[in-house]
Amino acid sequence: MDKHSNIRKTAPALIYLPLLFLFLMSCGEDRREEYYEETKVDRWIEKTMLQNYYWYKEIPSTDKALNYFMAPDQFFQYFLSKKDGKIKHGKHYPYSYIEELNATTETRSLSNTENSYGFEFASYSNKEMQNIYLRVLYVIPDSPAHQAGLQRGDWIIAINKEEIDNSWINQLFNGGGAIDVQLAHYDNEEQTIVPTQQITLPAARAIEDNPVYTHNIIAHTNYTIGYLAYNHFTPGKKEGDSSYDQELRKLSKEFKEKGVNEFVLDLRYNNGGYISSASLLCEILAPASAKNNVLFYLKYNDKHKNPFEEQRFNESWNKGGVNLDLNRLYVLTSNASASASELVINCLSPYMEVILIGTQTEGKNVGSTTYTDEDDQWAIHPIICEIFNAEKSSDYSQGFTPNFVLDEFQFMDDFYDLGDPKELLFNFAIHKITNKETATLSNIYSRGVNHSTANLYKTSLDRKASPVIINLH
Repeated sequence: MDKHSNIRKTAPALIYLPLLFLFLMSCGEDRREEYYEETKVDRWIEKTMLQNYYWYKEIPSTDKALNYFMAPDQFFQYFLSKKDGKIKHGKHYPYSYIEELNATTETRSLSNTENSYGFEFASYSNKEMQNIYLRVLYVIPDSPAHQAGLQRGDWIIAINKEEIDNSWINQLFNGGGAIDVQLAHYDNEEQTIVPTQQITLPAARAIEDNPVYTHNIIAHTNYTIGYLAYNHFTPGKKEGDSSYDQELRKLSKEFKEKGVNEFVLDLRYNNGGYISSASLLCEILAPASAKNNVLFYLKYNDKHKNPFEEQRFNESWNKGGVNLDLNRLYVLTSNASASASELVINCLSPYMEVILIGTQTEGKNVGSTTYTDEDDQWAIHPIICEIFNAEKSSDYSQGFTPNFVLDEFQFMDDFYDLGDPKELLFNFAIHKITNKETATLSNIYSRGVNHSTANLYKTSLDRKASPVIINLH
């Protein structure tokens, strides 16, 4: 169990600010105990954040009295630094967040598996935000979407014979009843999206979102290329389960037995997750010469007993698997590639050549953990550390710029299945491996890029969880 996780503290706040003190005093009588139950969650939030938050020094001055009767989700916002998160579209989106446990409202998580249609998508629109169209990025096996026959690359232009708007997108995020979706394809000659057939997606339900999505091995005259689409860093189906990590270990043996000597890691839809799974993947992919060397450092605030914590490569993480002893790694990226995905890129770079193909990554170089109040009603997930590689570099807060910028969202057609050698990004990686001199981006883009019909609006991946989740200890 993470030494930071599930901390339950009941001690009163160390300092009661003047206005609150006056409010709780009546005719000389101290009434703080009387209001303890109503204020204890907010006081727990304050104490936990002041002790553990990475930017606790950035917390606004507590010279002003805090209102401990505020709803916890509002009270939590007071403690967030402007350095926490990103500014997008003129609005601050912090990485730290709070959730009410067992609530019916949506909370951020690695994936919605309890009530899901089982597919991820990109949404496109014109400049006036009319005629929103969806494009399927991938479909989760044995899900309602899979059952209905939905496939990667399919366009959805209407739901229940209605134009798609944000309310429909929210239902796709959160789940709901059966829906009829109008499919379409892109006509290259007419440069427009043309309706095809209508299918029915069964009602959303519980699904299993295995992050080890698909893999392939491509044999070439001089190379054996391994491919893995890995969609989030999650050890297993639930806490204490390591079945997904074990699947990675099993795959490593298959790659080794087949003689894989070049590797393409597809992280374009991977928003991150647990640091333990990221460490395992590094252990599998790194050159053997990295053995026992520093993998990363975690820098905590100055209240931590070990503010700069070292973590080395550890063979015990990969028990049941093998190290592939690679000297080079190709990573497929997008702006959804974040946190633990970026940790893998950053932490392997000192030991091997890491070549990025795709678009710029998110830029999340920080880690969080979970603290739960004593009644298991609220959980907070504050940023508690910054992540550095063996060279003590953490300079990717604006994301990694790919060596080869290739944006699949600019291509209106040709969305082959992930792992198919004809799929755009994987195909380019194969050509870079096998024909380094002749594989150029100009050849790829000459196939046709089209912006005239629609522009990328956002993707369903935007809602997923963010910073590296610290759970090594």
